[in-house]
Parts: sequence; structure tokens; C-alpha cells
Amino acid sequence: MKTKEKTAYVEYMTAEEAEKIIRLQYGDKPTAYEVAEFINAYWNEITGLPDEVKDEDGLFPERVETIVNSFLSVDLIDFYNAWIVVRKEEKV
Repeated sequence: MKTKEKTAYVEYMTAEEAEKIIRLQYGDKPTAYEVAEFINAYWNEITGLPDEVKDEDGLFPERVETIVNSFLSVDLIDFYNAWIVVRKEEKV
């Protein structure tokens, strides 16, 4: 099993690794807020994108959507709404 995807710049956390860590931290049915909080905290490790693009509306790389969709307890719309809350809290 491949644990990291290597690129010229960053070793990314795979979607499977992120899912495993989320389950360890929050259980099998995390809330949309918990998933958003985790993805926000590990944005660069998950996406390889700079923090500046976190606030671009509708910019969720495929890897983020894969992680969110792996949890049946989390709807993508609920995740998006939780993402807005998490981002606002970080700016305060």
C-alpha cells in the first residue's frame, strides 16, 4: 500500500490516510464541522495547495471531496457550510 504520493515539492497525505486519522480522532461518524476542522488544519498536507486558496469559493480539490464523501454522516453541502464557519473562526 502506498502511504504517500511524492511530487517534486510535497509529500501529500493520501485520502485514505486522512480518513483513517479523522476516524481515530472523531469516530466513525464525524460531523461536517469536525471534517472541515481537520481538513483546514491539514490543508497543505492533504492538497499541496497554499493556505491562500482556502478561501476561494468552491475550490475543493478532488482529494477533499473524496475524503468528505467517504463519511456517510457528512453531506457535501453541510461540509461547505461548516467550512465557512471554520474559516471564519480561524480569522478571528
